[in-house]
Amino acid sequence: MAAPLALNHIGMTVPDIDHAIDWYGSVMGFRLIFRRLMEYQPQIPEVREIFGPQFVRAHQAHLLSANGVGIELFQFLEPAVAAPWKALWTQNRARTFRLTNCSVSE
Repeated sequence: MAAPLALNHIGMTVPDIDHAIDWYGSVMGFRLIFRRLMEYQPQIPEVREIFGPQFVRAHQAHLLSANGVGIELFQFLEPAVAAPWKALWTQNRARTFRLTNCSVSE
């Protein structure tokens, strides 16, 4: 059995980032520490390496729990996520994993 690894944060796609921020704050006590509108810029090609060649823009937010574990939320605007229920696992070269295209219901 492998030794347990520390968890820094979990990233997920949500259909409504404002609702998700409110829900994680009021139900689980997460605190919003960062929020922005991400947009593709040709001089910064890395976002398309992470999110795919069609990526144009998305809302992004980081929330933090009392014990330091974070949640990174994404609401993809262009292109919008066609099937928010469909889970898609990806792995990048840094050996980190992302779960995208999932939703949280109330």
